[in-house]
Amino acid sequence: MARHMAGKKSAPAIRYRLDRLAADLGERKIRDVTRKDVIAALDTIADGQREGQTAKQLAGEVLVQAKRLWRFAEAREWLEASCIEKLTRKDFDARPVKRDVTLRLDELAEVWRALRDPERCKSDPVTVAAMKLLILTGQREREVTDAEWPEFDLDAGLWKIPAARTKKERAHLVHLAPQAVAILTELKKITGKARHAFESPLRPGQALYGRAVNNALATLFARGALPNVTRCVVHDFRRTLITRLPDLGFEPFIGHKIANHVLPGVLAHYNHNAYEVQREAALKAWADRIEALAKGKNVVQLQRSA
Repeated sequence: MARHMAGKKSAPAIRYRLDRLAADLGERKIRDVTRKDVIAALDTIADGQREGQTAKQLAGEVLVQAKRLWRFAEAREWLEASCIEKLTRKDFDARPVKRDVTLRLDELAEVWRALRDPERCKSDPVTVAAMKLLILTGQREREVTDAEWPEFDLDAGLWKIPAARTKKERAHLVHLAPQAVAILTELKKITGKARHAFESPLRPGQALYGRAVNNALATLFARGALPNVTRCVVHDFRRTLITRLPDLGFEPFIGHKIANHVLPGVLAHYNHNAYEVQREAALKAWADRIEALAKGKNVVQLQRSA
């Protein structure tokens, strides 16, 4: 566990899954555990209930970690062969759910309006600011919530995310629209003396809990504050930005560059252009469109030329 989890942001989740498996298998050497033992443990996990939903997805996640553990043991000859290598998530009806939710721009504007309405949104200002930045920048949840103040140059409107904090371990430059700069400027009045821009209101000295923003969005739906918005999670804001930017006249790959995705195939090999000018223009246009729609202004839809 120590070798596999070293330096990984997902370490707590990996530990939780393996601990769930160990709780059912007991204190036995891995060579003494049979495939039937593992299947029984996974079935027990899958039968668990939480808020009316089965835990089949958790069982699938536990299986993925277990197979890595068994391969580790096999490579070191602690056992002759992994007894669970042929098991799949499908065997436990635990195939991962692929999300494909993409909001319309008017739906995203409705979320924006709700975040500015204290009657509809009861979340603390730090969490609200984090959700707004997620909408405006299209970055990942933890990349936003774990951000530290030295990463931001508000005068220049730039956010430099270090490689150690990105999924692909590639440093990333995010251009901040004036609306994003305004949000961070107000936030600095609250957390400006802290290390993290989005310091947890409940745990001083620590960044906002990674799932706190998603939980706040779920609460908005649960309270009926977003009746005309498709049920979504905060990661869907990222997909929405990438999907809708072409509607504002920008080439499809610009959204992927903003999201710090690696371009596919030949493009990745030969095209090393960062497209910073286009990325900056795209994020400013994106913020302007959301703000205009949220204020109810009539905005003429830009069309890309053929």
